Amino acid sequence: MLSTSKQFFSVGPFSESEARCDKFLNNLQGLALYMETIERLFLLEDKESIAETKEEADIIRSQIEFTEAIVSLANQNLIVNITETSADN
Repeated sequence: MLSTSKQFFSVGPFSESEARCDKFLNNLQGLALYMETIERLFLLEDKESIAETKEEADIIRSQIEFTEAIVSLANQNLIVNITETSADN
């Protein structure tokens, strides 16, 4: 995800370390995006509660439903990732 260039250490003791570091950074980036999405969901829910018109609340509700769908997909991806990581160890 983060690295688009060739692996610098393709052999030797640092090859595995580089791969693990790359995987860690990818996971860290994914979790940061996940956290940002959750924060957006909370913000939208707060906005919905103070919406002044029904139309405004309906628009915000559709944004909440979209964001909830993204969170649901991210949850499924996290479960698969955790399962694969557990199987690797």
